[in-house]
Amino acid sequence: MAEKASLAQLRSLEWRRLFNMFYIEPVIFMLIFSSMLSGIVMRNQLIYQTCTVIFQYNETDCELLDSNNASAEIHAIETELQEYVADMFLTRTLFESIVPGICGLFVGSWSDHYGRKPLAIVSMVGFSASSLLSSAICWLSSYYMVNPWWYTLAALPQSLLGGSCVFSVAVMCFITDTTDMKTRPYRMIFLELIAFVAHTSGSLLSSFVYAATSAAFVQSLSCLIVVVATLFIIFYLPESLGMCPDKDETPEAPEKEKEIVVTPETPDKEKEIVVTSETLDKEKEIVVTTETPEKEKEIVVTVSDQKMNEASTEASVDNREDPPKYESIEKPPLEGAEAEEAGLFSFKHIKDMFSTCLKRRENNAHTIIWLVTLAGFVSIFVGDGVMTVWYLFVRQQFHFTVRDFTIFNTVSQSVPMVGAILGILILRKLLGLSVVTMALLSLISEVACNIARGFAYLPWHLYASVALGVFRSIEGPMCRTIVSNIVPASDTGKLFAIGNIVQSFAPFVAAPLYTAIYKGSLASNPGGFNFLSAALYLIAFILMGCVMRIKLKHRKFYAKTLK
Repeated sequence: MAEKASLAQLRSLEWRRLFNMFYIEPVIFMLIFSSMLSGIVMRNQLIYQTCTVIFQYNETDCELLDSNNASAEIHAIETELQEYVADMFLTRTLFESIVPGICGLFVGSWSDHYGRKPLAIVSMVGFSASSLLSSAICWLSSYYMVNPWWYTLAALPQSLLGGSCVFSVAVMCFITDTTDMKTRPYRMIFLELIAFVAHTSGSLLSSFVYAATSAAFVQSLSCLIVVVATLFIIFYLPESLGMCPDKDETPEAPEKEKEIVVTPETPDKEKEIVVTSETLDKEKEIVVTTETPEKEKEIVVTVSDQKMNEASTEASVDNREDPPKYESIEKPPLEGAEAEEAGLFSFKHIKDMFSTCLKRRENNAHTIIWLVTLAGFVSIFVGDGVMTVWYLFVRQQFHFTVRDFTIFNTVSQSVPMVGAILGILILRKLLGLSVVTMALLSLISEVACNIARGFAYLPWHLYASVALGVFRSIEGPMCRTIVSNIVPASDTGKLFAIGNIVQSFAPFVAAPLYTAIYKGSLASNPGGFNFLSAALYLIAFILMGCVMRIKLKHRKFYAKTLK
């Protein structure tokens, strides 16, 4: 009975620790939900306005573009519009990436010194302003002929205030600050679950709300949700910098020495006290002899701080029922006179970021960081490229309406999330697969999914490709877990920032490349870009294979951090 009670207590403890500091996830849900609610509707609206304003077709023909029973003449208009709209999507993608990429040079180091909340506030204000402008333009287009290029200019506030690059740095740092190594992978997966619910619900509802109202109403509703999320961050989100889970450890944490004061209880005779201090490679005995028999005397014994923490943790974990307490730690100070002068755009932050990222770490940890960052870059590269042409491809190849596409989008988000949950519960929890192995499995799933999409020419082929990509949602959480587990908490902002910088510049190559491939193969095989995606994911698989090789080479060192 005692064992059952202890096990139940431990399970209760893990869940409470997992959901501690649960503030950022509701914001992520609202942001993704609003984006999916209006995203496809606004793309469809942009195509419609291009048809009526730029190409000056009559409104009746342009309305038939979103129809399953369109004639050959309407399909010809669709093909004519697609090349122009692809360039419009490309321009907006590039426009949204320039300033965030530059901001990424500064925000990582800045957040490690001054906090995560300011980054979240600034980026969300940008999202809110862009949503307000898009809503205003869409309402005006209901009464006047508005050029669709104005929607590209509406992205200006979001771009100038950092956009998704700055927001993602704040989110990843917040989660790293408020979790330890044991709960972090599950928190990352739970973040994916939140994103999944937001994706599927927003995508599924969008077509029904659009059918019952209008594009302007859908965009306004989306804008309202983003504004609410912004206000939530401003008034309720706590600052996470300086919070450190009491069980969190990093593989490079130096073993500081600590003084323990021991007072002998027997003053009448000389006593010998032996303290055993375990280290990674051997045991040491520290012998201290008291020389004053007349009175009590303080004896100073030096032991490993790391081992004391382990001993205290083992002694207290069974008796503690509350979530882990967070204690204040000193923020990494800026050196010298620069402490007062270093603002947001100080080159001191760039220097700190690159010195942290290029610092050599024991057991090839720095190599693992860069390999994982590059693998993440490849995934973001593919995502940015595909995002530019995916909706156009599905309309051209399968003649999907807005509702057809949103239903497919819901399924394509649901299946990978089910795979992620089963992967964590069965493959990781029961079979004990490591975070690196899980990432490799996810990348193989991506390769198979994209090959199937490249050959698809019937709608059910597209759904079959979704089944092959069942584990594709696992890679992101596992890669972020790998990086956050092998570096100290004070460096996470800089490392996540360098990853986001690399990923922010991906659209400058990915979007034009995928757009050119799509336009070049539009008449023969619109899905040809999927084969490029499969090849790139294969490269990411090779990079993660190198991480696995390093992990196996230093098996003992990474036994806990990459298990």
